[in-house]
Amino acid sequence: MTAVWLLPLAAPVVASATGGVVAASLIDRKLQVITIATCYVLWGIAMPLAFAILGIYFQRLATHNLPPREVIVSALIPLGPLGSGSFA
Repeated sequence: MTAVWLLPLAAPVVASATGGVVAASLIDRKLQVITIATCYVLWGIAMPLAFAILGIYFQRLATHNLPPREVIVSALIPLGPLGSGSFA
C-alpha cells in the first residue's frame, strides 16, 4: 500500500473546499444553499475514507520501512486531503 491510494479522494476534497468560494459568488440564494449542501456531502464522504486510508498507510509506515528513494515524494501525498479537508 502506498499513499497513491489517496489520489481518488483528492477530487471530492478539493471540490468541497472550493464550494464556499463558488457559493459566495452566486446571486441566487437557492443555488448557494444547493452548492454548500453538495460540498458538505462531498466532504462528508471523502474525509472519513481518507482518514481510514491514512490510518492503514501510517500503520504500514510504522511496521515496514519508508518507501524507496525513487518514490519518497509520494510520502507527501497525505498532506493534500488533510490540508484541503481542514480548509473545507
